Amino acid sequence: MTPSEVANLTGADRQSKLEVCAKEEGKVTFYSSLIVNQALKPIATAFKAKYPYIEVGFVRETGGGMMQKLTTEARAGKPVASVIEATGIDALARDAGLTIPFKTPLADAYPAEYKGTDWIASRMSYFGPSYNTKLVAAADAPKAWTDLADPKWKGKLVWSSESTGAPLIITALREALGEDKAMEFLKALAKNNVSSVSVNQRQVVNMVMAGEYAMSLDAFLHHPIISAKEGAPVAALPLAPIIATNGSVLFPKNGPQPCSGMLLLDFILSDAGQQIMRDAEYFPALPTVAPLPTLDPVLPKRAGIKELFLDPAVIAAEQQKSLDIYQQLFR
Repeated sequence: MTPSEVANLTGADRQSKLEVCAKEEGKVTFYSSLIVNQALKPIATAFKAKYPYIEVGFVRETGGGMMQKLTTEARAGKPVASVIEATGIDALARDAGLTIPFKTPLADAYPAEYKGTDWIASRMSYFGPSYNTKLVAAADAPKAWTDLADPKWKGKLVWSSESTGAPLIITALREALGEDKAMEFLKALAKNNVSSVSVNQRQVVNMVMAGEYAMSLDAFLHHPIISAKEGAPVAALPLAPIIATNGSVLFPKNGPQPCSGMLLLDFILSDAGQQIMRDAEYFPALPTVAPLPTLDPVLPKRAGIKELFLDPAVIAAEQQKSLDIYQQLFR
């Protein structure tokens, strides 16, 4: 079957048709921004156990790196991924003609705001600052986003230049504060000489842990919690509003193993796949799988902190303007 035929497959025999086809394909590769040892390997291992006739490969990329890889492979006529799991590229991938709408019975278990015709949320992500506990006392940490403009933070702040880093934070602040107040704050923040680094947010948190910077502005808030449990001098700083986005599963337009890819997409959205997300200390998108209690301090509903959910369409629509602001003020 072609990817389009697989994407539109429905009916009681959908599963059996996918399995027959997948046995012929014999392998699948998925692209994801999940951390390898934490989540990608467990997902691949569990999927392989369920479908032993499918060899599973994966590639970890984030944000712009994944878009560039997918675009380059498509132009060369040599696509590799048969399923994509990522944050912040939903609309970008669709508009570039890299993905197509798909149907899965697993969609019924997800709330309307967690899905579109060409994406379904695979996990939630919550963003905010993180700080080095040896360099910043908890009592001295900012209490609001606007506190970051205080001159005492000059030369001590860092964020990622990737699309899910600085540009995403700028979009969120524009949504939360309104254009005028956001620009006033961002201009003040720029005076603090915020460092921009071309690495992902996990690596930015690592820099904070190492004492290279006192604070990051764009951490996935579960990352510092995980590192702190292992003894690292770092803490999450959930400021209101906590910025929320979703990671999504996407179905490639020309994936080389579409049947195996759809089975893997289904598995990621299933209860079993979402439990792997939970056990890997991510935030499952499936409402019936609760996040681990250790993540309560950064989960808006449990922490009692206001949440700002950025719909993928909003991220896509505002990305260029936020990128222009970033280039103008912070580069």
